[in-house]
Amino acid sequence: MGTLRKPLPRTLTLRNGVELPSVGLGTFRAQDDDARNAVVSALRLGLRHIDTASIYKNEGPIREALVVSGVPRGDVFVTSKVSPYEQGAGRARTAVEAIMERIGVQYLDLVLVHWPGVSRVAPDSPLNAQMRWETWQELERLYSEGRVRAIGVSNYEERHLQELVGRAAVKPMVGPRTEGRWTAPGGDLSTPHERRTTCESVRGAP
Repeated sequence: MGTLRKPLPRTLTLRNGVELPSVGLGTFRAQDDDARNAVVSALRLGLRHIDTASIYKNEGPIREALVVSGVPRGDVFVTSKVSPYEQGAGRARTAVEAIMERIGVQYLDLVLVHWPGVSRVAPDSPLNAQMRWETWQELERLYSEGRVRAIGVSNYEERHLQELVGRAAVKPMVGPRTEGRWTAPGGDLSTPHERRTTCESVRGAP
């Protein structure tokens, strides 16, 4: 006989009590009408988690879809990400506020640092660590102000996580989120600091 598997819970409770829907719609590569129609269909089918990022450049169609779907804003969990082009003191806050304006929302449910490196900066440059930290501090402020309900990281390796949790006032609630096939570097990183780990395109992307 096969082993019985536990059903996937509808939501996962983050460390701060926020409920993260366990399944959502990722919108990477979705543009214009395709993005709008996909989000409308997903919401009407009962999905309540929409994932986007500033670098995807599809926030306009998502904004339209949220209106057309008729689903109340409070019932939709919206995730977005600060791109490698937007990191640093001041810039990260401006980026998050611009995301909210483009999507037409007053708050975001989850904001992630999309990548641990900065655009056009050498991978071994100490500037990456500085900009990561400045970006995280901006997310902490937005979280404390109630503009963002949860914060986390994406595509971080274990060394990036250890660097962050060692000094952050607000520990990441989600991380490391990975894009593509997921393998936890050095084991399960969600347990030691009570983070939830998410992944994107686990069934492949178009």
